[in-house]
Amino acid sequence: MTLKAFAIKNIQHHRNSYQAYFLSCIFAVWVFFLYASLLFHPILDNKLIPEQFVFLLYMVEGIVAIFAFLFIGYSQSAFLRNRKQDIGLLQVLGMPVGQVVRMLFWENLFVGFLALLVGVIAGLISEKFFLLAISYILHIPNPIPFDFSFVAIMFTTFFFLCLFLILSWWSRYSIQKQSINAVLREKVQEKKRPTFSIWLVVVSLVCILMAYMLSFTISFAGMMKYFLIILVMILIGTYLGYTQLSVVVISLIEKMPKWFYRKINMFLFSQLRFRLKDNANILFLVTIFTSIVLTSVGVSITYYMEADKVAQEQAPYHVSMINSPINPSQMQQKIAANGLRLQRYIHFSIIQMETTDRAKNKNNPTVYVMDNSALNVLLKQANQETVLIGSGEVVQVKNSGAWAKDKKQNKSDLFSVQHHNQLSYQWKWSDSVQGILFNEHDQTRLMWAVADDTFQKLKKGNEVLSVEAYQFTNYQKTKGLLSDLKKMYHLQQKDEMQVNGTFIVQTFFQNLFSPLLFVSVFIGLLFFLAAGSILFFRLYIELPVERHQLSLLSKLGLHEKEGQMILVRQIQILFLLPFVVGSIHSIVALHLFSFLLDRPVYVSFLWIWLIYFVLGTVYYGWTKRQMIRAL
Repeated sequence: MTLKAFAIKNIQHHRNSYQAYFLSCIFAVWVFFLYASLLFHPILDNKLIPEQFVFLLYMVEGIVAIFAFLFIGYSQSAFLRNRKQDIGLLQVLGMPVGQVVRMLFWENLFVGFLALLVGVIAGLISEKFFLLAISYILHIPNPIPFDFSFVAIMFTTFFFLCLFLILSWWSRYSIQKQSINAVLREKVQEKKRPTFSIWLVVVSLVCILMAYMLSFTISFAGMMKYFLIILVMILIGTYLGYTQLSVVVISLIEKMPKWFYRKINMFLFSQLRFRLKDNANILFLVTIFTSIVLTSVGVSITYYMEADKVAQEQAPYHVSMINSPINPSQMQQKIAANGLRLQRYIHFSIIQMETTDRAKNKNNPTVYVMDNSALNVLLKQANQETVLIGSGEVVQVKNSGAWAKDKKQNKSDLFSVQHHNQLSYQWKWSDSVQGILFNEHDQTRLMWAVADDTFQKLKKGNEVLSVEAYQFTNYQKTKGLLSDLKKMYHLQQKDEMQVNGTFIVQTFFQNLFSPLLFVSVFIGLLFFLAAGSILFFRLYIELPVERHQLSLLSKLGLHEKEGQMILVRQIQILFLLPFVVGSIHSIVALHLFSFLLDRPVYVSFLWIWLIYFVLGTVYYGWTKRQMIRAL
């Protein structure tokens, strides 16, 4: 029998352990090929696809490539650990290490080539649907046509063949390091009882609690500052939770005799103590994968579905302009031409000034001042209480949802502003108003409000900007009007950003989060298969140990069904524990990333969670069935 024929027989014999690996490889090839087919599509030459989305395509291709390298590498090392006894026995029977390496090389190459073939064929079959989905998401008028890209096929084939060849050849080093004596004696080596450090347990709890507290208390500005710190604390707390806290929990369970000695619990938790400690790294990875999938898909789909509501909150006025390029009569004509019905119109002025005290406006000495009456109009429209500003007082208006909630200014905090006639005004802070009162422009993001009589004095010698805004019965119809206004700003060589509206903000969020949603779904499926497959591989590696333990339990008087129940309970815990911990992390992360909504939205996340739970349950059922059959 040749080595190639022997390798094929080994694949058939170990087909149960190869199933999860084979399906995951197919999915990795399939996703890689789909994105490669779009990256090499002729439509990119026409620049119909935004550059931001093309960047996402390259990023996804890179993520899939890195994932394939790490996942396939881990899978092969898992198979080698699972077949230590076989490899040691073959060497005892006289097979040289070189022939063992070549046999495993042919096994991996056969499985990899078959996965590559099936993945490319699946990609060609589904490419048309993939391109239609891209066209719908990017709002391309004419759907992207199907293109049989020979370059994409060769690129995918070359990458994965090189990957399988490199990883298969690399396995020889791990085999050469194995001692036959150590491999055959591994069965009878005694395992040390897992221990824990009380200090590491405290560090784990403190890290997780601090990360959760920061996530629920910081603002958008704080998130940008503390995001990396929160991430590091979550990673440390989760890892130490599996390596240390799990041992503590089982030790506490052992001290509850009424529950610990009930039915099969003693055998279950006695084995689980070792299993959780041994599988801490795997459970940590699966938890992080679960958190990434639920968070990325949950955040993307939440913002995509809430784009309309977020747009109306972030831009309460359907059309707003700074220094309008047309007169009121022309504006009325354009409103009528676009079939719009006016509901509300506001108009006020702001003054552009400079403060001599940069401590009050650190980023830019330029400030924009509005009068008390205009501020009260905006406050009434936003259902907030009006304010009364006295002479020599200033109210700071933070017109954005992204500002941190700072404490109010001290009324005794005096500062100066320079007027055009070189006179310096001494003002003091009266109050601070925060919220989305008006559409966000560069001039309206942060404003100062003063008394009406003070405002009239400041108008002399300073640049006065006209601000106006409109509300209609249906903001979706303002697309044409906003487009015309932008063209008119451009013709008059003005900044087009001085016009804003609800439709512009809604389009921005849809264009931003629809590609992210599309990408996150594919990456989520990839990570989901990785999480399930890693658990399956780990359980399959421990299969010989499970057989030995079931044999011992049967000698102690346990029935076969009771022994299988112990195994099933352990599999349930290994699947359920990272899912629960990852879900909690994701709920906290969703709250952290919901800064634009000013509230956590869990409805869409709940659907994603249910879908993930159902898929995870199916994967668990399949894993349990394979394990029971193998036993």
